Amino acid sequence: MTWHPIVHRAGTWMFPRLASRWGGPVLMIGAGVHGDEVAGPLSIATHAEAIVGRARACDVRLILYPLRNPSGYGTSRYNVDGERPNNDCLRYVLEDGTVAEELAENQAFTEWRWASQVPAETRVMLGLLHEEPLAEVRGVLDLHQDHLSEGAPPRAYHYAFGDVSRYASIIESVGRVVPLWANQWIGAGEPDARLSDAQGFIVRHDGSWPDLMYRIGHSHGREIHAVTVETTGPTPLAAACEVNRLWILGLI
Repeated sequence: MTWHPIVHRAGTWMFPRLASRWGGPVLMIGAGVHGDEVAGPLSIATHAEAIVGRARACDVRLILYPLRNPSGYGTSRYNVDGERPNNDCLRYVLEDGTVAEELAENQAFTEWRWASQVPAETRVMLGLLHEEPLAEVRGVLDLHQDHLSEGAPPRAYHYAFGDVSRYASIIESVGRVVPLWANQWIGAGEPDARLSDAQGFIVRHDGSWPDLMYRIGHSHGREIHAVTVETTGPTPLAAACEVNRLWILGLI
């Protein structure tokens, strides 16, 4: 484990990075970018032994960012200075030359760029990513909780790219823990809601970390697994952690 300082007006917090020593293709897992989304960090901590055991058995190298917003964890969605750490990792240059943080559905663009002018937490993570073996990454999994969709029932849904049928066995297992939020317009606090499919998948090129890694994969001539896992706020914490566990072990 290595620790990387995040300096705020109120003090300094440490951003942890963990990586396994064995070789093989790389799976990156992140959690806790929003301080009120505690299930992700808890899932990694609670199931660390099983995660490491499965990865070693499958010769998958793990790189973990288990607590991406340490100053806000468990106390606030934002960081201690009130800034909004978010999945704000890339920018899209549109056909008219303007730069956007997110693409509208099926919107064309001419190029993408790494983001700059981002909160301290994202700045630290982007710095680490520049040093990671990105050509060897085969998957990235970001663990979230949706506390923003008002009136949401206990549900699981997911953002992903490419052929989502390859996740059928994971989805089947998840559906036995908590119902899938399928065929539903979901905004999660954003003004343009997207319609989930029959398995609870949404495609959203929102400049997030999985979106960045998806684009990086394409730049290396391959399609990687790039998935964001969401459980709604009313989902019991134990169920949310189990959904995360199923996704982590399933992707490994």
